[in-house]
Amino acid sequence: MRTAYISSIATCILAALTTVADAGSWEFGPPMPTPKSDNFAVNHNGDVYVIGGLPWANRDEDGTVYKLADGAWTEVAPLIGLGPVVGQGGGVDGLNQIIVFGGLTTPEGDIAEGRSYDPIEGTDFTVPTSNQPPINFGLAVDGEGRIYRIGGGPGASGFNGGGVVRYVSATNSWEQVASLPFTRASIASAYDGLGHIWCFGGYTSFGVFRLKDTARYTVATDTWENMGAVFFPIATSNGEAVLGADGLLYIIGGFEGTTGTTTSATVRIIDPNAVDPVLIAGPSLNVGRHDFVAALGDDGYIYVMGGYDASGAAIASVERLFTGAASLTGDIDNDGDVDAADLATLLGSWDLCAGCPADLNGDGAVNASDLAVLLGAWTG
Repeated sequence: MRTAYISSIATCILAALTTVADAGSWEFGPPMPTPKSDNFAVNHNGDVYVIGGLPWANRDEDGTVYKLADGAWTEVAPLIGLGPVVGQGGGVDGLNQIIVFGGLTTPEGDIAEGRSYDPIEGTDFTVPTSNQPPINFGLAVDGEGRIYRIGGGPGASGFNGGGVVRYVSATNSWEQVASLPFTRASIASAYDGLGHIWCFGGYTSFGVFRLKDTARYTVATDTWENMGAVFFPIATSNGEAVLGADGLLYIIGGFEGTTGTTTSATVRIIDPNAVDPVLIAGPSLNVGRHDFVAALGDDGYIYVMGGYDASGAAIASVERLFTGAASLTGDIDNDGDVDAADLATLLGSWDLCAGCPADLNGDGAVNASDLAVLLGAWTG
């Protein structure tokens, strides 16, 4: 009996280790109904939304919005009244509202009106216009739900800006904060959950050349600093940065090289909690892409959606990377360590077990997936 039990444990651990290995690479998810680019994505109430962008469903009226829930895409309320917005941005504010701003409504360059957006009701109240470049700006949402609009401009053709503003939901207004250390557009940016916004790469003020630089904004002091130790090995732009469920920042894809249109599948990772942060290599995308969107799902996966591939064609493909393995911050028995005691509890709870502490991924069962989460957070 004991031999059989040990054999069972060994089999489970082997299966879990395989799951951990699989979780370390990007996998394809369900493709969007049509190719999408030049837009933005958010996680709102547990579902991932891809909002606006090309192609325009109706050039004179609306822009499509897609929702990913339960592994499938559906089309929800369009951006009626906003125009067919391309190049816009937004986020989920402190009142749990999706805010849409920036972007262009026609190929001739008419600037879009900002609005709040509800996936069922569509667009609602008007958001004031910000005197910032309408496209190619960075986005981040801080711990108080303030949405940052960072730099921006034409990008490669130049005359880019370095101003930074943030949207405050309580007053439905924009407030000025400290400007970037230098002007830039088409940066990858993200909030790190620790009081900082990070900005990676981008174009210089006059375009043409891309940057290797990394800058970090401290919310509490309203100051920027150049992070010289974490400069990229190669200049980048038009990628995305996302905070994973494991607390690490993932800087994904885009263009690479000082000039040109070399499309990248490269992913780099940084631990924002480290005293001396460094960039490390992460798993590469299956498809190199630029001007795509990305968001973290409640399932611990980073989703990368659409954009343009290396040939310049708009794509509908979706990839995802599991980042939840290191997100286990307590453990099962709440003693501060993830160790043999937790493993024993998990194995003793093996099977359907909705709501039990060992169901670490909340899927209603204790199985190899939960074991993979535990082993990924193992402290010994």
